Amino acid sequence: MTRIAVFLDYQNAYHGAREVFGDPSTDPPTMGHVNPLRLGLLLTQLGAEGDPNRELTAVTVYRGRPGAKSHRNLQSAFDRQVTAWQQMPLVTVRSRPLRYQPIAWSQGAPSEWRGQEKGIDVLMAIDIALGARDDRYDVAVIVSADTDLVPAIEVALDAAASSGEKMGAPLALIGGAFMVIMGYPPLAGIMDSASLTGPGL
Repeated sequence: MTRIAVFLDYQNAYHGAREVFGDPSTDPPTMGHVNPLRLGLLLTQLGAEGDPNRELTAVTVYRGRPGAKSHRNLQSAFDRQVTAWQQMPLVTVRSRPLRYQPIAWSQGAPSEWRGQEKGIDVLMAIDIALGARDDRYDVAVIVSADTDLVPAIEVALDAAASSGEKMGAPLALIGGAFMVIMGYPPLAGIMDSASLTGPGL
């Protein structure tokens, strides 16, 4: 069995899906959400022709967690989404609080804030590297547009080489390559806004 582990930078996937499958300037915010398990299964199936022994063993989702400075609708949507994901087999959610910067002021005090993910890429990189060191996967599929993850991929390859074991080369979906993969027709089936709008998936 070839163990496939998917590492999903959710914010990157969300914005990439909005660009490929819709129009970010006019689509509602629910457009672009992805079902992590369906994505993981599809990515595993796409490599089955070359390796029929592939099996999805883990999907880890990395996402910033909105706090009190975010709109309450965003907080409740995040909670519903994470609850839905945690009920999926093989799916683990890893999050860190968003860091907020003031973008508008009123009477000398901040009146509007913008949340920004901080530490998500570091968390993801650590998991990729430690997963390789601890032999938790044979192939890592990294869904991100963050080139800062390249050193983690190099560490994973070095860990496999030093152990003397043959490990499948990680597939890094970075930048333009990620957009090409997201445009592949079957991937339209992994879109998901149900976890934001209702209990069904």
